[in-house]
Formats: sequence, C-alpha cells, structure tokens
Amino acid sequence: GNRMDPESHSSWCPSCNALVIGREGYEIVEWALSSEGCCLECGVAIPGRFDARAGDWGGRRLPVRIGS
Repeated sequence: GNRMDPESHSSWCPSCNALVIGREGYEIVEWALSSEGCCLECGVAIPGRFDARAGDWGGRRLPVRIGS
C-alpha cells in the first residue's frame, strides 16, 4: 500500500544480504552495485537489468506511456 517501509522496498544481495538498492518512497537513496550489476560488498552478480548508476527522478511518481 502507501506505507513507507524502506527495508521492505529496498533490494538486498542474495549472497551476503548487503543493501544494494536503498529506496525511500520513490527515491533511490543507496546504490551499491558495480557498473556490471554486481554487489559492491561481495562481488556476486545480481540478477536483473541495471544502469551503471542510479537515476535521479525525485520523490514523486511520473506518468509513463506504454505503446501508442
């Protein structure tokens, strides 16, 4: 729902349980991934598609159009 819970909204390394993407609402407040998508703590590859660094979209939702 609309509950703010940074711990459950964040992403954790499946190998060492380090915080790899910290989120507070819609803002990314922690980014601990290498440019190859690996955990900076233990080096394991994290499944997914990641940019080289976190984006800066701010704390509000923006409309997204999919298709025409």
